[in-house]
Amino acid sequence: MTRHRRQEKPDRVLVGLKIATVVAAAALVGLIIMWAGGGGESGEATPRSTSPKPVITQPGDDAPTTTTPPRMEPPALRTETSTIALKPPPPSSTPKPRPTTRPPQESGPGFAFAVIGKPCPEPGVWSVTSNYEPVVCASNPPGRQPRWTPVF
Repeated sequence: MTRHRRQEKPDRVLVGLKIATVVAAAALVGLIIMWAGGGGESGEATPRSTSPKPVITQPGDDAPTTTTPPRMEPPALRTETSTIALKPPPPSSTPKPRPTTRPPQESGPGFAFAVIGKPCPEPGVWSVTSNYEPVVCASNPPGRQPRWTPVF
C-alpha cells in the first residue's frame, strides 16, 4: 500500500484558488447578513422606537402627572363641487359647410414590382418581384436589351 506524500513545493495556483474561495465565501456571508438587516451603526438589528419621556415633577407632588400630546386638527375638506367639462356651445341656426372636394394628392410614380424576363431601364439596377424575390437588371448575353433576372 502506497501512501500519498506531501509535495515539497505545493502548487501555488491551487493554494491561491483555495484562499480566494475562502475570502469570497466570507464576503458573501457578510453581504447576506447586511442585506438581512443586521449590522447597523449601533450594532442593533432594529432601531428603537421613541417613547415619551416622563415629566419631572416637583418634590411633594402626590398626583401622577400625565402629559397629553397636543391634538392636531385635520385640514378642512373642500366639499364644493365644480364643473369639470365645458358646456357645449349653443347650437347655431346655420351649420358650417363642409368641403366636398379633397385636397389634391401628390401624384408620383408608384412603386412597380419587377417581372422576371420583362425589359428593365438600366443594367445593374436591383429590385424585387411581387413575391419579394430579389432581381437584377442584366443583359444576357451582352449587347442584348437588359431584362430582369433572378439573383438566386
